[in-house]
Amino acid sequence: MKINFEIIQGGPHGPLFVLVKNFVNHILVPTMCAFVLSIFTCAANLVNSTNTSKTSLMKCITATLTTVLCLYASLLQAQQININGTVKDGQETIAAATVSLLNATDSSWVLSELTDDNGAFILNNVNEGKYLLNVAMVGYDKWLQPITGTKDLSITLMRSTHQLNEVVIKSTVPTIQSGLGKLTVNFEQAAIPAGNSVLELLRKAPGVMVDGRGNISMNGKGVLVMVNGKQTYLGGDDLTNYLKSMSAEEVAQFDLMSQPSAKYDAEGNAGIINIKLRKNKKAGVSGNVALSGSNNTYFTTRNSGNLNYRKDKLSLYANGSQLHGTGFMRQHVDRTATDRQTQAVTQYTEQSSFQKETFQDINLKIGGDYDLSDKLSVGASVKGIYHPNNQRDVSSNTIYDYANNTITDNNAENQHSFLRKNLNSNAHLSCKPAKDQEISVDIDNLVLTQANYQNLDSKNYNEQGQELNNGLKLRSSFPLDMNVTVGKVDYTGKLDEKWNLEAGVKSSLIKNEAGSFYDIYKDDVWQNDVSRTNNFIYKENINAAYVSADRQLGKKWQAKAGLRMENANIEGLETVTGQGFSRSLTSFFPTAFVSYKLNEANSFELNAGRRIERPSYRTLNPFAFYLSQYTYTSGNPNLMPEFRNFIEAKHNFRNMLFSEVSYAHVYNTINTGAIIYDAVTKALQNTYVNGGSKTNIHCSIAYSKEFTPGWTLWTSYDWYHNDYIDGDGNSIAISDGHAITIANQFSYKGWSLDTVYGYNSGDLQSVSERSKPSHWTEASVSKKIMKDAATVKLSAEDPFAIYRYGAVQTGASVVNSSVNQFANRNYSLGFTYNFGKKQDVKQHNSNVEESKRM
Repeated sequence: MKINFEIIQGGPHGPLFVLVKNFVNHILVPTMCAFVLSIFTCAANLVNSTNTSKTSLMKCITATLTTVLCLYASLLQAQQININGTVKDGQETIAAATVSLLNATDSSWVLSELTDDNGAFILNNVNEGKYLLNVAMVGYDKWLQPITGTKDLSITLMRSTHQLNEVVIKSTVPTIQSGLGKLTVNFEQAAIPAGNSVLELLRKAPGVMVDGRGNISMNGKGVLVMVNGKQTYLGGDDLTNYLKSMSAEEVAQFDLMSQPSAKYDAEGNAGIINIKLRKNKKAGVSGNVALSGSNNTYFTTRNSGNLNYRKDKLSLYANGSQLHGTGFMRQHVDRTATDRQTQAVTQYTEQSSFQKETFQDINLKIGGDYDLSDKLSVGASVKGIYHPNNQRDVSSNTIYDYANNTITDNNAENQHSFLRKNLNSNAHLSCKPAKDQEISVDIDNLVLTQANYQNLDSKNYNEQGQELNNGLKLRSSFPLDMNVTVGKVDYTGKLDEKWNLEAGVKSSLIKNEAGSFYDIYKDDVWQNDVSRTNNFIYKENINAAYVSADRQLGKKWQAKAGLRMENANIEGLETVTGQGFSRSLTSFFPTAFVSYKLNEANSFELNAGRRIERPSYRTLNPFAFYLSQYTYTSGNPNLMPEFRNFIEAKHNFRNMLFSEVSYAHVYNTINTGAIIYDAVTKALQNTYVNGGSKTNIHCSIAYSKEFTPGWTLWTSYDWYHNDYIDGDGNSIAISDGHAITIANQFSYKGWSLDTVYGYNSGDLQSVSERSKPSHWTEASVSKKIMKDAATVKLSAEDPFAIYRYGAVQTGASVVNSSVNQFANRNYSLGFTYNFGKKQDVKQHNSNVEESKRM
């Protein structure tokens, strides 16, 4: 192996040169190879210990990888080049220009990149050969020239003199590029339907599924959504509403990472979707406003606005949104209790409830960036969220004995409200000390306060309708104060023309104080309920460091390996009882990727690694939250993290057909659907426990094609198998499930019609909870008006009200079956107007990945 170390300070005989050279040649390279091999060997041993039928498969994978590594030495000698340069307009650089590399023989596409904020681009690991370089930017003449060599290129674009007569024909299918550990979907040259949101655009990304509630999954797993490489710190309905408020026309590309590298937190059983926004470096003021109203039995308004300003080295931005709506949920529950010894039915409960909430969500974010020099920039942002919510739940429960005689009729009214306030601040510094090197520093602080109030009035009646004296009347408050501080430093650079290096450190400090203060109405007077009152203080400090390296191994192979270390120190204390815990855990999380390009039509990837799923802060809180006298939820302070070892194989055919198969083994699994039934009080407790292990096999196929200039089809199919195993190695729960999504887009002269259908057969969500089948539909029609500056859109979500979420929970002596109907049928009319010039506004988002566990 030959690496040029002349760039190291001290020259070819300096001590630093010798140290780095010996480290790379004699430690890093063989360690990466041995590290990749050891992962698959360990995976083979793991599978062999639990299911011998899978041994041959893992041995085959190990043997295949060994063969690849044996070819390593010869492949290293193959020649690769990097092509880099700068795109300018006279003396000004041009950001977000599309730089495409084409084969000189037939002009077929090889790869593309966007220029950065300084107009710079780099095309890494290009096989030596004859190419054409194409540079395109709206408002400029196309630049197309043959290219040779790797030296810096200075490309000057000329402003187009025929813009009014220019006709641009764009494909509705985006350009897709396979990279090591990720799939990039580029929308720069794609025609995006007028009025579509980012959430709608995600449905058309390979392997991504968005269900009827707006929940996002990728290759059968949950996802962490980032914008421009920064965490959104949103989840659930908040994330759904945020992505609905973003216009699809803002998106430059999606980076889809089903298995994140060592650079990212090891926390979570999730992939990552990084949304990169379009940029334009023209000076001036720009922005947009969006107004929409919708009806789902109740009326909801959603309004937003963005304002951007840029001049010379300074850019400022402000954006805000306001959502005012009313939602509801209908729930029906059938609960069967049995004798633990005889399994005979002892009681049956039928429960119906209606929950209605009225809420507001007001967001405001301001920030700016300043380029101190070509190599140094700083930025800061502050975001505030104000979210009041008022909810009223009405439920009825009828409890029968084994002979179907009514024991108790229960009517309950539960009124609760909360006010959540968030303040998120970020300071960012980016430094480029040398070519192909960058150091970034981020400091984030998140302050969250929430005041919760609840009043429960539960009354019981006998079969004759007479009120019994065993009802429950509670009033309670649940104050919450959380403070999160995170600091991180990341480095990216190159050891030489072939080796890429990433490294970094991160530290987070978290304090979460949650109170639970109850009064009970007893003997005609309110009294402090000591049995339910407590205060829980949780502290967490996680320190992490990572290193990752990758390089091209010849013309067809590429490899990447990394290692992340995380040290977690946590404390929990119940101040009333004095009970607490203190834990410290240091864990290592390796990742490895190998890719092979068979030909222009077929590419393959194999990756493996280890991840952790830590309990959320709420699941550790031991206090009870009551839906009714007979149903409540509480956390478990003894909950421990679960770990996952995985291996995944992928195939890409012509960037049109994508297939994936993965195997994962999870141990110390967190059961999120555990239920405990009290035969005396007849109450059901929903809680969280650890136990046993799980194996998961997942297969997926995604297909997209533009059949005609006006019709494009996207479809995906997922199949998954889950097997839960107890501590003795016995299989205790098995399930197979599948899901399908079909999306169509029809476009003609500024009009666009989109339709979506989705189906999920249901699957084990945990060892004791199995979801029921569900399906959903959506449709929308939009039209660009006012010379494409504005868009009008009419949409219908779940127009036939067919979406339901159902689940069956199984406990030691109880089975709980539920069906939930939400305010999903929604008709909306929206108007969006864009004004001014588009800006190059970075808008640094917070890096607080810890917030997804709130």
